[in-house]
Order: sequence, then structure tokens, then C-alpha cells
Amino acid sequence: MEGAKNIELADPNFNVPSKIDILLGAECGRNVSHTSSENYFQTTCYFEETDDLKSLVERFWQIDDLGKYENALSSTEKECLNWFNQTTTQDTSGRFMVSLPRKLNASELGESKQMALHRFFGLEKRLSKNASLKNSYSEFMNEYLALGHMETVKYHESEIKQHVYYLPHHAVIRENSSTTKLRVVSDTSARTTSGKSLNDI
Repeated sequence: MEGAKNIELADPNFNVPSKIDILLGAECGRNVSHTSSENYFQTTCYFEETDDLKSLVERFWQIDDLGKYENALSSTEKECLNWFNQTTTQDTSGRFMVSLPRKLNASELGESKQMALHRFFGLEKRLSKNASLKNSYSEFMNEYLALGHMETVKYHESEIKQHVYYLPHHAVIRENSSTTKLRVVSDTSARTTSGKSLNDI
């Protein structure tokens, strides 16, 4: 300690039990040792600069004007854009149709019937316990059929030569919705026996 070299700080007879003369606490001890608490505090400021928001805004404008920023598209995005341009058609009712692109051959899908049946039986069990949900589900599916979004298979399974994928579906209930509280969602991520799903191809 600076300035305390000539001061006898310890009791020379510390090994002999005796009465304590004085106790120096933290306040006095700092003054004796000539130290300051200022040396023990340090303020450090850190900052991190990111350009995520800027990049997102730039990306938005690039997508908004594809012709001007065509080079900004990834190879996958360019492939999807070309597919859209090549396969988009318009039917007699005026609706536009586009073929679904495939990343893999459909033959890579495995068997899916047992998985879909298992999911369907579970759905039936759930609907049997809730009459209101069952009615809403049936109404949704009937409307889906009437709109032409799906159709009844008219052939026996053995007559279908193409690869088949059985698509499971389930109910999603949105209590806070002001229009449709129930929505039927198809699970295209359900895996077949090969480990591939419809999303994979």
C-alpha cells in the first residue's frame, strides 16, 4: 500500500489472545490504503449494426419490379417464374390455371394409404364427440366439392395406373374469426413409407 510502508498495521503479538483495540471498516480501510473506489468501476458501451431491415425493404422493391431486378432472383425463383410463364392457361370460364411444378419424380413417393386412413379414423373419432364440429366439417367439405376444388374418384384403385398420394386433412378452428370459424387444412407434409411427402416433390 502506498504511504503505509512505515505504519505497523498488524498487532506484533497477534498470536497472543487479547482484547481487540480497534476495527477498521471498509470506509476507513480504503483511506488507510490510499485507494479509491473509482478504480473499480468501468463503463463500457456496445453497439451492433445490422442491415436486416434495409435488406428486407430492398428485397421487397426487387420483387415488386421483377423486370428491373431480374438478376436479383435466385435460380430457384427464376425456374418458378419460367414455369409460371410456360404453363399458365385460361379456361372457358375465364379462370387462370397453372401446372404444379415438381422438384422430384412422383415415383419417389412411397405408400400413403395406411397413413391417411389412420389419420382419417382419428378425425372421425374426434368428430363423433362433437356434433357441431362434425356438421361444420361436413358443410365445408360439401362446399369444397361444389366449388370444384376436389372431385369424387370414379375409378377403382386397381384401375389407376398413375402414382397415388392419399392426402390427410384436419380441422383448424379460429374462434376469433368473424366469417369462417372452421377451416379444413390438407397436410401435404405427411410422409409416405419412402420418407418423402407431397411437399418434397
